[in-house]
Amino acid sequence: METERNPNEPTKPSAPGQQGGQQGDRDKEKEREKQGGGQQGGGGQGGGMNGAYQILTPTEGVDFSDYMARVLASVRRNWYAVMPESAQLGDRGRVVLEFSIRRDGSVPGDDPQRLLGSGKEPLDRAAVSAIRSWNPFDHLPPAFSGPEIRLRFIFLYNLPLDAANQQ
Repeated sequence: METERNPNEPTKPSAPGQQGGQQGDRDKEKEREKQGGGQQGGGGQGGGMNGAYQILTPTEGVDFSDYMARVLASVRRNWYAVMPESAQLGDRGRVVLEFSIRRDGSVPGDDPQRLLGSGKEPLDRAAVSAIRSWNPFDHLPPAFSGPEIRLRFIFLYNLPLDAANQQ
């Protein structure tokens, strides 16, 4: 059941990964993953961690859903821990980052790369720190034979969820 949101009330910051809780969406994500495409999370109304992520590397049919749930939980905890006060007070922005996770769970030193900044350094810095703070992640699933996976995360600060899909 969705509740209406007061358009004058700022939404809580949102970032990659909270699923909207709809089985159809999860089934579509798993099917995209099996086909070697990206996975995109999103959904949910209200506060919390929403937004989107994509697996950019072909997944070789490996199910990354459990692995990505752990990555997202780690990034979420880190991001909330470094959330700038300006975001808590309603500052808005969208940050798009790409990074790799190597087989051993490490993130290369030059990652994450900022594809789109919010124009507000504290917001950008918090998103980057959310990924760098949890290095290394868990090792990649053993069934995956590639050397690394490439991910794109979209962090939303006080923006509607559909802002994750804007170009």
